[in-house]
Amino acid sequence: MRPSSRSQFDKLVGRDHGEDDGLTVILTLFEQDLYNIDIKTAGMLAAMFSLPASVFRVSIADGKFLWKYAAPANGTANCCMPIVENEYVYASSSYGTGGGLTRISGGGDNLVSEEVYFDKKMQCHHGGIVKIGDYLYSNGGGALICMEFKTGKIVWQNRGPGKGSLIAADGMLYVFSEGHEVALVEATPEAYREHGRFKIEAHGRPSWAHPAIADGKLFLRDQEWLAAYDIQAK
Repeated sequence: MRPSSRSQFDKLVGRDHGEDDGLTVILTLFEQDLYNIDIKTAGMLAAMFSLPASVFRVSIADGKFLWKYAAPANGTANCCMPIVENEYVYASSSYGTGGGLTRISGGGDNLVSEEVYFDKKMQCHHGGIVKIGDYLYSNGGGALICMEFKTGKIVWQNRGPGKGSLIAADGMLYVFSEGHEVALVEATPEAYREHGRFKIEAHGRPSWAHPAIADGKLFLRDQEWLAAYDIQAK
């Protein structure tokens, strides 16, 4: 998520516009390329950001920096939302960078980020990463990759429909390439198993909008074009 104004940020975190509290410390981030905000409560209300220099977390109470992880960030664009599981955070970016897992330890304001692994294979440009069980899936850098979350081991990779975005539901991956192809792939570490694909009409530019699923329908958007597909079991 990328707020476009300070008032939008205020609404996102549930504070009155212009309220003078700890958030004021971090509002200067809007002067930079802020791509993701992930707000969670885990002993304290905090927000996690992706910026050109690092992925980091701050306390909403006072704006204090809690930890940062710089390895998966690049100076151009860090678009993919980090994956969080308990004390582990995985983040990835493109432009020759790659992704890594860090473990957050300590307590209160004394938190430490310690890298578990880093690898260049999963470079997520903007298409996102999904975690199912113990595995990450992404086609954000080209091939569809299945990677073990805790170790960074590549279990399998397949060219599939190509670079783009994806979403998961009912044990399946709905893979949407920027080349306008859509594929249905099993979300399993056993092997790449594709159950079919089709191609949508191109509208002059790569398809960068992420797919969405709601009420048994798959929604695909490309520029000004939008379509819904019934994906409920018959």
